[in-house]
Amino acid sequence: MIWERTTMTEKECVDNARECVRLSGLTTDQELRDWLLDIARQWMNAARHERVARAVGPVPPKQAA
Repeated sequence: MIWERTTMTEKECVDNARECVRLSGLTTDQELRDWLLDIARQWMNAARHERVARAVGPVPPKQAA
């Protein structure tokens, strides 16, 4: 299967972050909990990136010098 879309929406990133936080609450393993919360932070950073990218719009390619 070939995937055409290479980015996720802000909502998808936030949903993934929330799922990581939910899963972190289900484990008693501190290392796993910390890892899941770190992944949740990364998803939130991706969501923030998508929000900014959408607000700024497409960036034109750099011209060769």
